Amino acid sequence: MQTIRHAAHQAGQSPELFVQLALRGALAQHASDEADRLDRAVQHLLAGATAAHLLAAVGHALTRTLGAALA
Repeated sequence: MQTIRHAAHQAGQSPELFVQLALRGALAQHASDEADRLDRAVQHLLAGATAAHLLAAVGHALTRTLGAALA
């Protein structure tokens, strides 16, 4: 198994920079994966929703959000 120090050296980076860039890349990938997952979920919900359902859902969500913010 390769150590961080060895991998950083091979990449021409300090271990600190190597870890920082690796974490940034992993977090960016996670955020992208999560956005894709949420997009698929929203598309699935919207596929069977009518305008009235969407309006009611938005109103409900806003009421809960505003109510929590004012509490």
